[in-house]
Amino acid sequence: MKITLIALFLALPLMQENAKEPQHPEITHSADTTWVRVSPNDVGAAFSMPEEPEHHELTFDKIVKGQVIIVHQYRATVNDGTANFVFAYNDLQSKMDNPNTIRNTLEGAVRGATARVLGSLTSVEEIRHGRHMGREFVYIADLNGTLYKFSTRIVLVGQRLFQLNLVMPEEAFDERMARKFFDSFKLTKRKAQTDLPPQPRKKKSSK
Repeated sequence: MKITLIALFLALPLMQENAKEPQHPEITHSADTTWVRVSPNDVGAAFSMPEEPEHHELTFDKIVKGQVIIVHQYRATVNDGTANFVFAYNDLQSKMDNPNTIRNTLEGAVRGATARVLGSLTSVEEIRHGRHMGREFVYIADLNGTLYKFSTRIVLVGQRLFQLNLVMPEEAFDERMARKFFDSFKLTKRKAQTDLPPQPRKKKSSK
């Protein structure tokens, strides 16, 4: 249940109050245009978006008692607001030390992301990114009278859960942009245990 609650906040909080499709959107970005490569420091992943994204850090301290959950989001909105990209990640509190735990975590993330906007799940697929397990899924949600399609990829790397999400009006959804976004995701090296103090060095024995 805790995993599902955490996953509720990974999805893009998209236009839930003012969701309106532009009458004549200006298409300035597509799968064929040049995208921006983004590789944040110590995140452990890189990705591409049509424009430089904005970074948002969201903190939740009332989801799980005694725990502070920090979700990082990188968002870009293009083509007069009709194409909304989000890359997000957060660190889970529990160790992902067996296949059943990993599977339950991913399934909880799918349920949580869909429930975030009362969406209807249309497809879900088990995937792997190298040796890491993940899911790709699609759901439809009605936001203020307009049907939006959410295409999402999640990958669990250790205790870090990554998510890529493209949201567009269902009738105008661009599958090629979604595939380019997902395929741009690459894992990178990051410093391990940067929040821990250095271990003491052993003293050399004198002869």
